[in-house]
Order: sequence, then structure tokens, then C-alpha cells
Amino acid sequence: MWEAQYKSPILNEPPVRIEGTAVNECPVSYCTAESVELVQLFHRASTLKEVIGTPGYGPDFEIPSRMADAFVILHDQSKVVENALRRSANRSMEHQRNVHRFGKTGN
Repeated sequence: MWEAQYKSPILNEPPVRIEGTAVNECPVSYCTAESVELVQLFHRASTLKEVIGTPGYGPDFEIPSRMADAFVILHDQSKVVENALRRSANRSMEHQRNVHRFGKTGN
């Protein structure tokens, strides 16, 4: 069983599990040329939305429903990853407080 995890690049702490990502086979087998393209399109749409306020799709743009579905799934999963990052940061801050308070690095 494989499950995605986030490991802080700064602190030497255990990784944080990203819920809902468990699979029974190598996750690389799920990556197709189409899925890579959809991730790139999602990134572009997210960036456009953030930078210019429009994602480049909507009432004035026609996109295939499969692409719209991929955007929704990727958006939801990016929120899952953000939550994992937040949990990791919270754990790191707690660790720092304990080190400051008790002067030790143990858990």
C-alpha cells in the first residue's frame, strides 16, 4: 500500500500523511500523458485566476467536461495538500515551543 506524504524540507520530522491518497499499486502507473497535461492545464488556470482574476475558462470559454472534472478534483486535492502542509507547520511550531520551553529536542 502506498500513500502520499509531505515531508518538511526544513525540519527533521516524520512526514505528514495526505489523507485519501492510498493506492494498492505503484502510483506512477496512474500517470498518463493525459493526466500530466491536465495537471499542467490546472496549474495554468489556477495561476491565471490568481494573477489576472480569470481562470481562462467559464461562460465565455468552452472546455470539455472531463477537463472541468479534472480541475475540480485537482483543486480539491490541492486543498488536502495545503492542510497537510498546515499540520506539518503546526507540528513544527509546537516542536519549537517545546524546545524553547523545556530546552530539549525530544518528542
